[in-house]
Amino acid sequence: MVGPGKPIDTNKFFVLGVNNLGGCHGSTGPSSSTRKRASRMVQFSSDHRGRLVESQARLADRLGIRQFAAIVGGSLGGMQAMQWS
Repeated sequence: MVGPGKPIDTNKFFVLGVNNLGGCHGSTGPSSSTRKRASRMVQFSSDHRGRLVESQARLADRLGIRQFAAIVGGSLGGMQAMQWS
């Protein structure tokens, strides 16, 4: 799906992937010593998707990204893509 010559062609687009707080990959994953604290933050957040998208928007601002060609995702990532709209 992502790579040279694939639907999300990395020869044409810069691809940015952001880890979710408490996600399986990254610094707050299941093997992390901060897992319980991160899980509590995720579990008790009343607007978790909105907060994730807000943090992604802040990252884009910090990186100087003014426009995305597309925002895609499955499951929670799909819900975040809808939140972006």
